[in-house]
Amino acid sequence: MHRLDPLWLAISTYSICPAPRVAWQAESQPRMHVVLACLPLVGVLPALMLLLWQRLCWLLQAGTLLFGAGAALLPLLVTGGIHMDGFMDTLDALGSRQPRERKLAIMKDPHAGSFAVIGCTGYLLLSCSFYTALAADTRLWVVGLGFPLARALCAFCVFSMPSARPGGMLHALSRGVYDRRAAGIMLLTALICLAAMLPCGWMLVLIVAIAAAACCFGYRCMARRQFGGVTGDTSGFFIQSCELCLLAAFWLEGRL
Repeated sequence: MHRLDPLWLAISTYSICPAPRVAWQAESQPRMHVVLACLPLVGVLPALMLLLWQRLCWLLQAGTLLFGAGAALLPLLVTGGIHMDGFMDTLDALGSRQPRERKLAIMKDPHAGSFAVIGCTGYLLLSCSFYTALAADTRLWVVGLGFPLARALCAFCVFSMPSARPGGMLHALSRGVYDRRAAGIMLLTALICLAAMLPCGWMLVLIVAIAAAACCFGYRCMARRQFGGVTGDTSGFFIQSCELCLLAAFWLEGRL
């Protein structure tokens, strides 16, 4: 496996953006966890698209509602909906109130249940509302930092928690074992994202850090209790939930 192959694999797996084609090889399996470590870099893509969308709306003098709707949909377009799919599957599993094994089976079901539809609709409405309120904010680049921050924390959880289901892509990428070094690197990446927000004031960094920490802690408790660990679907659930929480935190800081 070449040095940039994990990055190309991460981009092609977790986004629809074109990337050089890389074949999965058995001899490269020990290094496949590096692909997951590149996940925060994939978060840069929706961040850039968000800023470009804001500039375009300013240029065309589009309404704030149009900006909000587009901004809410952009992450789904860039990622191909892979994280939202996990979000919806996890909601169906949690809403079923079934035993753990049954919940894991529900997450593998390709059909969307009522909890998934309700949750996705509510998520997009909230996201659109927050973005609409932030349409004229010149600090929207800070919101963009929330994309790599959420992915860094997601990878941190994967490397520091057991896998709920043997097999599967996430199990292969994380090697199904604790990786303290990789978890530490992901935590450091999250701290770098927070430090990059300092030009906008310590209050913003503090509120965002509290929101991120609360989201991460709540997710870890939920994943252990409900599923016995992490899966690809629960990771998607965390990324979507964390992005929304960070967006809400940024909106809240502007009102204080």
